[in-house]
Amino acid sequence: MADKYAHALALNLTSNDIFLCKCTLHGTFGKYCQYQLTHNSDSFESSVHAQFDEYERSNESYGWGIQHHGQIICYETLFCDHGLLCLDWHDICDGEQNCIDGRDEENCDKLEFNECNQGEYRCLNGMCIAEEFWLDGEPDCMDWSDEKVNTYTGWWCNTLPSNQECDEHICDYRTAWSCGDGECVRWQQRFPFQNVLPTVDDCYNLRNLYFMCEVRTNHREKLWTQINGMCTNNLWYDVGHPNMIINSNESRREMCIYLIRCSLSTNFYCPCDASNCRMLMNDYCDKNILYPYPDGAVIRPYLFLSYNWENLNLMPDSLIIFGSIKCRGYQAFAFGEEIRLTFEMVRFNRLDYLLCLSNSTNFTSSIQYDETCWNNSLTFNGQPYDFYDICQYTRECISQYRISNQYIDCPYSDDERTIIEEDLCSNIQQYRFQCSNDQHSCLTVQTLGDQSTHCDNYFDENFYGSGRFFNEFICEIDNKDSCNLLKDYLQHESNVSISNIVSPSRIRFRAYCDGEWNLGDHSDESSVFCLQWICRQDQYQCKTGQCIELSWICDGTWDCQDGSDEEAISLNQPWSKHNRKLEKILNDRITKCKERFHFQPFKNLCNLSYEYPCYLNVTNPLDIIKNHPCIPLSQIGDGIAHCYGGLDEKNTFDDGYNQMKGYNLRCSNGGFFQYPYACRNDTCWDPILCSYKSTNISYCSGLNDVLCLNGICIKNGRCNEEFECQFGEDEH
Repeated sequence: MADKYAHALALNLTSNDIFLCKCTLHGTFGKYCQYQLTHNSDSFESSVHAQFDEYERSNESYGWGIQHHGQIICYETLFCDHGLLCLDWHDICDGEQNCIDGRDEENCDKLEFNECNQGEYRCLNGMCIAEEFWLDGEPDCMDWSDEKVNTYTGWWCNTLPSNQECDEHICDYRTAWSCGDGECVRWQQRFPFQNVLPTVDDCYNLRNLYFMCEVRTNHREKLWTQINGMCTNNLWYDVGHPNMIINSNESRREMCIYLIRCSLSTNFYCPCDASNCRMLMNDYCDKNILYPYPDGAVIRPYLFLSYNWENLNLMPDSLIIFGSIKCRGYQAFAFGEEIRLTFEMVRFNRLDYLLCLSNSTNFTSSIQYDETCWNNSLTFNGQPYDFYDICQYTRECISQYRISNQYIDCPYSDDERTIIEEDLCSNIQQYRFQCSNDQHSCLTVQTLGDQSTHCDNYFDENFYGSGRFFNEFICEIDNKDSCNLLKDYLQHESNVSISNIVSPSRIRFRAYCDGEWNLGDHSDESSVFCLQWICRQDQYQCKTGQCIELSWICDGTWDCQDGSDEEAISLNQPWSKHNRKLEKILNDRITKCKERFHFQPFKNLCNLSYEYPCYLNVTNPLDIIKNHPCIPLSQIGDGIAHCYGGLDEKNTFDDGYNQMKGYNLRCSNGGFFQYPYACRNDTCWDPILCSYKSTNISYCSGLNDVLCLNGICIKNGRCNEEFECQFGEDEH
């Protein structure tokens, strides 16, 4: 319209058909003045700013206007079976199969192995940008890997009007989930009901909760799922059944699912809540039947959740995979296989891998990833693929430039834990950070100053290991000096040898006694030193003196090296002067510990109030009658392996890579593998810790079958939170 008006003025045109109304009402515009700007604004720019200012001023945690007046944004170009939640364009080529048979990942593996031309910077995801855009202060890669910015959250994307960079932002490959608007949340928030890991922030737009809003655990305010799948906290939106009026077209099944939602949400106009829905359920729900909620696939197009209405909890009673996806060299099917929600699944996004483990496969199907990972062909621009087969257990096809970059891409961390002697990053080394000639790495600029030491010489945290900390370097469009310094450092640091560098003793003040190793000799976590340390008022002090966050107590992971935040918390009493100030909170945590650790293997042989159950580090640990499988809690973290495999020294022994051992098992090839999964592959087998596996292929050989010490086979009994072997060794 403005162009037409300018054209008429320029040519001095006059016609009864050419006109433009003069808008006198404040903020109105259009040919007939039919539009009006919001917030009493006089310009489009001020109107947009006013809307985002309102977001920030809101006392609510989320923009409920989005939920009540908006719709789920869908990518409609690709038609596929995606489950209840439609595709967002960020779901395309994100490394996750969001469609049955992986239609959203078609040919994306070719982009993964893309090679850039001379003078181009290769982004982490294979995208190419002009070299001059690398470290220029503005993200140009869709994964933001060309700049030293927080690539993880993009939490500001909903409160800034100029968010074009957010619109095209894609999330980290393995550990983040896209909210659809540039914001990323940790993958664990895709399981809003989970209690395996501490909960963190949801998407601002709550997309991670859609179609299952009632099961959110990380906020006191209860939500309800609207008809369109979005969430509401408002009494007047889509509640339904306010007086328990049953529509003629509703079945008993539909009514039962409705009452399950009421019980989970304790919310709104429901005729009942968690405390009294049971009576109504008796009228509509069949006994010994699990009911689906949501009523369709969610999280993945092949994952279905079900609840036991007779004993309701936010955590589903059953997770079933039913569908098909493509795997490397074959198509995999699952027809109602039940899976368990594990730490690894919640933290590292392993759902596709679990389906690929299915025994139902089709090797002749065209629906599969290339068996050779395109290693025998050329890229788009005629260059050979640079591929190294690193994911030895799960066989994903990933670019060799993802190896040793401190981003976990193989589900079992093979790409970061396996020591590779050759330099796989040489083609793009001028843009990546190599620790030294002795320690090959392929780090992007984001790892500099990320407060996690990745190089033995600390060159990724301090300037040449002892100078300025890299988190002090701000590369922005108006601070090109820092950008240029980072460029120069990345391109010259790799010529330094570790043998020529003295390991520094300078680390951040807050990195001492925090439960994590930051110095090469681990002296920053020495109990001799930490017992003299003073914790923040909002931290818990371990018996060793280490200071940890209160939310870490009784979360199932040892953060104190002596386990005094978990099983051995009773040994930290009476409370120190510091902890006495937190006594009420700590007493609640102790109750949580008792509930969590009441369920442990060998509990009928050990006194869990002062003993820790484990196979002993003796000649024949499997003879648990002679070798009582319990050690005193006081022996945890004392630097001596009393348990077989050093299970009691998870936070004092290293894993061969200068990292805490944790639950890693040393394999026969010298490497380490996570113990719960080690025994699934012949390349990492331990006769004691893998003793539950049958060596007879025809007997008790299922993936989760357990051969008890007395020879009895328990089908699917491995770590299912039920004691089925005589001594509970199926849960060890």
